[in-house]
Amino acid sequence: MDTCAKTDIVTRRRWAWALGAGLAGFVAYFGVWNLTLASDDVALIYRLRFFGWDGIRPFLLPETGAQGVGYQAYYRPFVVLFTTGEYLLWGTTPGGYHLSNLIVYSLTCSLVFLLVSEVVGSRFLALATALLFAVHPLHTMNVAWVSGRTDLFASFFILCSLLAFVRWSKSGKKGWIWTGLFAELLGLCSKEIALLTPLLAVAAEWARVSHGNIRASVATVLRKTLAWWVLPLLWGAMIACGTPFLHSFSWAVSVREALMNLAGSVVLLASPLDYELLLRWSAERPVLLICAGALCGAGALLFVWRTRSSRSTMLWGLIWLCVSIVPTYRATMRWYLFMPSVGICMVLAGVCASFAERWRVPLVTLMVLAFTLGLVNERQKWAIADSVNRSALSSLLTNAHGNSTRRVVILTTPAKVRRMPVFGGNTESFFRIHGGMAERVDVVSHVALCDPLAVVKCSWRDTTTLTLEFAEGEGEFLPLGAKTHLRESVIGAGNTIDSDAGTVVVAKLSKGGGVRAVDVSFADFDVRDSKVLLFTGGRFVPFALHAEE
Repeated sequence: MDTCAKTDIVTRRRWAWALGAGLAGFVAYFGVWNLTLASDDVALIYRLRFFGWDGIRPFLLPETGAQGVGYQAYYRPFVVLFTTGEYLLWGTTPGGYHLSNLIVYSLTCSLVFLLVSEVVGSRFLALATALLFAVHPLHTMNVAWVSGRTDLFASFFILCSLLAFVRWSKSGKKGWIWTGLFAELLGLCSKEIALLTPLLAVAAEWARVSHGNIRASVATVLRKTLAWWVLPLLWGAMIACGTPFLHSFSWAVSVREALMNLAGSVVLLASPLDYELLLRWSAERPVLLICAGALCGAGALLFVWRTRSSRSTMLWGLIWLCVSIVPTYRATMRWYLFMPSVGICMVLAGVCASFAERWRVPLVTLMVLAFTLGLVNERQKWAIADSVNRSALSSLLTNAHGNSTRRVVILTTPAKVRRMPVFGGNTESFFRIHGGMAERVDVVSHVALCDPLAVVKCSWRDTTTLTLEFAEGEGEFLPLGAKTHLRESVIGAGNTIDSDAGTVVVAKLSKGGGVRAVDVSFADFDVRDSKVLLFTGGRFVPFALHAEE
């Protein structure tokens, strides 16, 4: 058999394994298209339905795309335009949006295999990395939540760009440069994480030459990646100078908080632990959390030191992790960890490859099984949240129905269920896009439910003040707009919380420091032609606003 025939066979097999990795990602989230929309998912849909092109035009301009909150807080035109195209196809039907996420996720799993295979030339390491990536439990937020697609899309284009870079570096064909730069541009239009693409390209080129025992100086590696630096530098300058993005957030945190967030991110990435349990545990033991993160890093370095066969892959994974995990120093958001998960999966695959050959496959199998169990747990929580979402929407529309209803006042509305997003701050948008006809919708407070059927206890303090309270451990009120200093992370009893109606004051705190009870005052409030609703026991119910009623 000649060389060309052998090359064709190897290429076909590589694409077959890549397809298998993508299929694993598809199977992992099979049925996700049956979920409803949640939280910020309706932000763009609401604007498109009621304002058309004028509703999204501000998001496409740098000077206006970084004001306010939600989609307006960032300049991500590709995501906006992609969602607009979907709206023209699917309208308000959620299945199409979820299917798009699943398809992109499956393709991303295939790209992980192709990139690792192209760089290190090992089918075992590439397949192990891709399989661990496909079933990583943290990806639930990026696949099942339509709003989590920003990291998903950006990562997809970053991987496309890096794969094109490696192909160009090996073949010298200039067509790969233009392909890589175009993918890099789309990544920048999806999320700011793509600004890190040139650093990841440097790491990929270093790993490639190290694995192939090719002599190359640092200057040579940097020179090869020069074209990949141009767009991120220009885009970063535009974001910094042409938008108020940098001034919209508080970037400064204490060293301890930064270490906790980074350590928590590493622990979450390296293990299938339940996010809720880890958060509850780390809140009480911050020093132990930092030590656990440091221990994970030290363990990885130990394996790097003791092995040669997969050393370059593990170091590449560690560099990837260190570069892409930087944005989590402010907050450990699960959807932020999509890109860093590629690095941790490389490291874990390298750890398995460092053992004797007879142990490699069993170790990878155990890791994949552990991640799969974590994924099943996350999908179950999402299913619970989705059930609450459906119940909330159905009961809201039923109780607020009627042409005579001019105003709907909602005392409590679900924002999260077991830390999975539900209505969030978009209750009125959900109400409107599903046919709600009231002229005005006012939300008094948002709640995060630990128990999806948690009951809100209501009692009157006096003729104008109502106390809303959760039992300990069942749920908390979310002070999204506390009138204390916005950069403070702790809220105390007596603080006032912004509200669409009435005055809301923190009455009691939970053991963990969350808001467990609030006092709501309605002074001279006219309830004629209004319906007052309360979310309790998993659904909205009518509520008599005045004590004498």
